[in-house]
Amino acid sequence: EHPTRRYEFAFAQVAHGRGRHLDLGSERGEFLAALADHSALEVEGAEPMASYRLEVAERRPDLVVRPLDPHGALPYPDGWFDSVSMLDVIEHTPDERTTLAEVARVLRPGGVLVVTVPARHVFTVLDPDNAKFRFPRFHRVVYTARFGADAHRRRFVDLEDGMRGDLDAGRTEHTNYRF
Repeated sequence: EHPTRRYEFAFAQVAHGRGRHLDLGSERGEFLAALADHSALEVEGAEPMASYRLEVAERRPDLVVRPLDPHGALPYPDGWFDSVSMLDVIEHTPDERTTLAEVARVLRPGGVLVVTVPARHVFTVLDPDNAKFRFPRFHRVVYTARFGADAHRRRFVDLEDGMRGDLDAGRTEHTNYRF
């Protein structure tokens, strides 16, 4: 199915709610903007990658997208949010259990959590997000040819933001989950 179907699914789960919503791993803010524009929720995002936060700030200065602690701590009090979305995010975090424990901490009891993940299937071995691990030289050549050596260095060599590409620097693969 089309990858953006996760947005439609998540929107249907939370858009009619009230209160505060956290979009964890907001990327470029598409889902966050849709909720801000078409729901009564008070929305906020959290994103580890500075380049994505900057893009949201330039395009939608009305949206709040906070930086994430590289160790997984969320900068919110217990039970602060009525709903949380994590759309294809958990497989990018340093530790899934720690991340989910933090989300449970900031989500009010009885709140709504929407999580989507990539499914494991027969072609998972071809997951392009794993090329940087399985074929690092090939990945460097292709990425550099497309985006330049400086972009490759910022995304995959200089790990000051704790990320390798869009994965936590400590991860060694982009996980696909069996259901």
